Amino acid sequence: YAILILGLINAFAIMGINTASLIASLGIAGLTIGFAARDALSNMISGLFIFWDRPFVIGDLIEVGDKYGQVERITLRSTRVVTPDGKMLAIPNNEIVNKTVASYTNFPHLRIEVEVTVATHEDLGRARRLLLDLVRDDPEVMQDPPPRVVVKALNDYNVALALQVWIDDERRHIEKRFALREAVFETFTRAGVDMPFETLSLTPIEVRTARSA
Repeated sequence: YAILILGLINAFAIMGINTASLIASLGIAGLTIGFAARDALSNMISGLFIFWDRPFVIGDLIEVGDKYGQVERITLRSTRVVTPDGKMLAIPNNEIVNKTVASYTNFPHLRIEVEVTVATHEDLGRARRLLLDLVRDDPEVMQDPPPRVVVKALNDYNVALALQVWIDDERRHIEKRFALREAVFETFTRAGVDMPFETLSLTPIEVRTARSA
């Protein structure tokens, strides 16, 4: 192809056609094609790595950066992932290879965590018992490993607690986390547990200016 292009350029020059603009156009086109081919080649090589390394397979739930969903198809160019809201994402394979991939199906059990804040004057032992009682008879929550409640942070205005439980159906972890958040809020509300949040109060003040004599 290179010899053919050079021959055409020489022929145009013999015919008196200005080849400078043609060469410039070919150079720009070559750079464009080169960049496109580089990305395509990078995705193909990354696709081969995915096929060889098998960090996930079709049907797995994965998370790549801020993208999460079920693997629907793996090609040399991209990996197709279906999100929980039904969107089909085509993630370039070189993005997958160059980022950390979290798989939710490589292990039989999955831990989920629900955070909640309580006031600093609340009894932490009572709050812990309320949370553990909430999930003790939950059929979706495993008792081995047992659920636990840990203190995540000590803040000026509240104490951050985290309810950590294990489930054996990784496909339910999003819905289960939503359900537990609601159940925790309702449990603490019924028990009268104070759950303060950081707020910003603005108090208007009157500014008086001195009058000139």
